[in-house]
Amino acid sequence: MVCPKNFLLRSIVASMAQWERDTIAERTKDALRLKIVKNERAGQIPFGWRLATDKRSLIKDVEEQQAISLIGELSGKGYSLRAICRELEKKGYQPVGRRWHAKTVRSILKRVA
Repeated sequence: MVCPKNFLLRSIVASMAQWERDTIAERTKDALRLKIVKNERAGQIPFGWRLATDKRSLIKDVEEQQAISLIGELSGKGYSLRAICRELEKKGYQPVGRRWHAKTVRSILKRVA
């Protein structure tokens, strides 16, 4: 049989541990949001941006920003993700990888929205 005193103590410790995990996660999210607001690197460098010479700040990549504008424009006209990929390739915009993928275009649209 479980002693009610031990059960209560374990419950309190587990609750405190969960609170600590939540607090750490919240602080981390806040710190990352602040870096993003300051145009500093917070993880992977997003399409449309380049790392500045200070290796912390992000600066706009003009050609990639033009591609992002085109993606938004074509999406607004009702183009499918694959059709947008074809247009980007046709116009010579360079993807991060070997070729444009619908998933990449969708990610860019989500980020820009």
